[in-house]
Amino acid sequence: MVNIDRSDDIRVISELTEASRSYQRQFVLWLGIGSGGGIAALLSFAANLPDPDNALQALLPSLTAFAVGVVFAASTVLFLGLRDSAGAFHHSEAHNREETGKAIREMPEFLASHQKVADEMNCGRNKLMAQNRAAHERAEQAWTVRQRWHIAYCFCAILSTSGFIVGMSWPIVFIGTGGHFSVHVAGGGDHRK
Repeated sequence: MVNIDRSDDIRVISELTEASRSYQRQFVLWLGIGSGGGIAALLSFAANLPDPDNALQALLPSLTAFAVGVVFAASTVLFLGLRDSAGAFHHSEAHNREETGKAIREMPEFLASHQKVADEMNCGRNKLMAQNRAAHERAEQAWTVRQRWHIAYCFCAILSTSGFIVGMSWPIVFIGTGGHFSVHVAGGGDHRK
């Protein structure tokens, strides 16, 4: 039998997986900080205008969108943790399944003319088979849970990204379409600046 050294493949897969997780964490961090910074910048901007209430009213869609960005960025961190926890549980149960499977294959199955005698002789093997089935069921259930947490993570990441983009775009669109952030009363009439 030829032994093939797969250690380099395993190392590359491990490094790329860790890099991918690092990029996901950085992206979520960027979304949260960007949205939080957007809220702080808009509040600071409005506070320095002559009519902060009117400015805040005009910036409300942007502030709301940035708040959505912050909340869902925080949620993605939770769902990433839950996803990875379920993934770890899946792999531990899959390992248990493989180990009990090896032990079962190494144990001979006894046959006897009387079923009771065969059952007594196969008692240890039957217990391992039951443990193997239970580990398999838990592993599959954990993988299903992991997939659900992954979908929740993706959903929150999309909402957070959308919140950031809308929050950043609204003031630009508002100004570009002729909107004003303050109203001054001068000479008896409203003049928008």
